Amino acid sequence: MQIVKIELPSSGEDRRDCELISLSNEKGLTIVYHKDSDNSYWMVKCEVIPAYKVLGEDFSTIGYLSEFPKDGAFFEISDSPWIKELFPDKDLHINDYKHYVFFFYDDCIEIIAKKITFEITENHNKQKEREHVLTFELDNKTKELEIHANEEGLKILKEKISFLLKIQKPIHSHLLSKNRGGEELTSQKQSSQSEMIQSVKIFKWN
Repeated sequence: MQIVKIELPSSGEDRRDCELISLSNEKGLTIVYHKDSDNSYWMVKCEVIPAYKVLGEDFSTIGYLSEFPKDGAFFEISDSPWIKELFPDKDLHINDYKHYVFFFYDDCIEIIAKKITFEITENHNKQKEREHVLTFELDNKTKELEIHANEEGLKILKEKISFLLKIQKPIHSHLLSKNRGGEELTSQKQSSQSEMIQSVKIFKWN
């Protein structure tokens, strides 16, 4: 088995660089993801797929997956044991298919396919994201904290503060992005010169 890193503009720089947005197998397999290092959105189209599997983060370092390098996110496996398992008596098919492994922020996807293509695309989460906008961002130059929000985002922030005001004791509440397991903070950065804050705690004291 030989592990080959896929080095394309669409490839993540490391395992945390790309966030999986959607996966569909209605017409072949289509994967949409966001690449954080350059804030781009990509679509992977896989043709003729006899098999694929999606693994959670806890299972992405087990077995031969533990042998993958830490740098890079997308790989191809030559002399794949999985392809040999799928086609034990059909040597002709072994050369027809390739074994790909894609590491995303919380997931790992393994695919056996004849062909894959990468296409840059629009933000497929844009409509959903724009239902509310709420980000906390630290300006890299001035070191000032900026809060960006639309009307729906401000309502979410108001609800959090109103909840704290009703509690008659010291308490705190969280605002989390999707990367931290929440949904209050949106993931699209609003300022080009700022750093996103993925987790915010609001403390209320007596």
